[in-house]
Amino acid sequence: MSLAAWVTHVMVPPGSCWRENAVLGRHDPPLSVECRWDDRRATVVVCGEVDFATVGILARQLDEVACQEPERLTVDLGRTSFLDAAGLRVIARARRVLAPSCPVLLRSPTRQVRMVLEVSGLAELCPVEEPGRQDRAPR
Repeated sequence: MSLAAWVTHVMVPPGSCWRENAVLGRHDPPLSVECRWDDRRATVVVCGEVDFATVGILARQLDEVACQEPERLTVDLGRTSFLDAAGLRVIARARRVLAPSCPVLLRSPTRQVRMVLEVSGLAELCPVEEPGRQDRAPR
């Protein structure tokens, strides 16, 4: 069993609870990433914790999106509870590999995640959209 598989197997995400049909020893993964397309605009929704053990999930999704050459990429961080340097690097890499004409926007980061984005400087590279202000994002 790989380290990533083992970590995913033994970690229980914050706020999880016992489910009636749950299988002992099996838990929801600490990170889920989903991509939605609206014409040539991609939105990657990140739910959970992005760290060294889970960043591969986000990296694979962002790589797949980059291969499709979107005209805009939005990374929705509204349900992201933790983001470390590994996650910052993956988002910054997506910004580098996409066309300069393709904005990368960071939507609705939690307070903790927004602080990490600002301290790291990534919020300067990728504009942050706040709830109710998406109409002001670059198009």
